[in-house]
Amino acid sequence: MLLPSFRRLFSQNFEKQYQNLISTLSQSLNNGIQVLYDALNNQITFRDNIKCTVQDITLMVNATGTPIQGGTMALTFTGNVDGYFVTQVTNVNNPNTYPTAAVMVFGQQSNQTFIINNVTGLQPNVQYTIRLIVLGR
Repeated sequence: MLLPSFRRLFSQNFEKQYQNLISTLSQSLNNGIQVLYDALNNQITFRDNIKCTVQDITLMVNATGTPIQGGTMALTFTGNVDGYFVTQVTNVNNPNTYPTAAVMVFGQQSNQTFIINNVTGLQPNVQYTIRLIVLGR
């Protein structure tokens, strides 16, 4: 469902006795409502509006899925990690060679760093770039 169009407050639309008050209030209200209106009309993004870190990580794993190159990322939020998921996977050297299964990351937080302990689905000894979204609690 799309929101109906936003109707801004204009002092001239009110009786003369209320126009000064409406003029003062409308500056903050119109701006605040416009921001909220835009956000609710498909303008919310993970990077700008959700407590998370979105980062592309280049890594290589061995046959068991343990990273042998890469595998850490700095968190851009304070607090604890609530969860994480992979949104994109690209083979760095041959984009036409794909993962063998769904790519899942298993890791842990250490202060302001997220450490990847294991990744499933990647072919061993092949360099990949994965986009990881780590959600803050």
